[in-house]
Amino acid sequence: MEVTTGKKVGRLELFRATHTKKDGSHMNEETRQIMESANEKLVGYQTIDEDMKMVETHILTQVIGKERCSRVRGVGLGPTPKSYYGGSSTRNSNNSNNQSSEVVERIHQMEREMQKMRDEREQERAQVEQQNAQYNALLTFLQNQFPGVTIPGINNIGPSSSQAQDNSSRDN
Repeated sequence: MEVTTGKKVGRLELFRATHTKKDGSHMNEETRQIMESANEKLVGYQTIDEDMKMVETHILTQVIGKERCSRVRGVGLGPTPKSYYGGSSTRNSNNSNNQSSEVVERIHQMEREMQKMRDEREQERAQVEQQNAQYNALLTFLQNQFPGVTIPGINNIGPSSSQAQDNSSRDN
């Protein structure tokens, strides 16, 4: 699959490709359940490609379980844990799981920070709107109290044009 797409694929993507028919349907009910569970867990993760592969590996491990000592599930018949991960399968699997867990936790932490920043920005926007309303009310009050005085750089905030027309018609 790497040859056809030109990029490395993750275990979940390879599992999806090897466990679906050409028409896109699943090989069997178990495969459908695994893919649905993995897709549910995958929703909401937005990250760069390399981190996404680690997240997909972590999710697939959660869904189908830890690797057995003889084969790596989801990557076809050939690879053993040693040839796929290199070295001891338990050590690398645990290391991969730890790294994946760290990435997932980091993602959650960043999402919490972003939400906090959005909330703060919304509060600041509300404060600015409130201050603008108070400022405009003060300018209106001052222009009503001192109608002949103009404030440079400030548009006429005083009585509306219809009120000004009413006042001019009374003067006539």
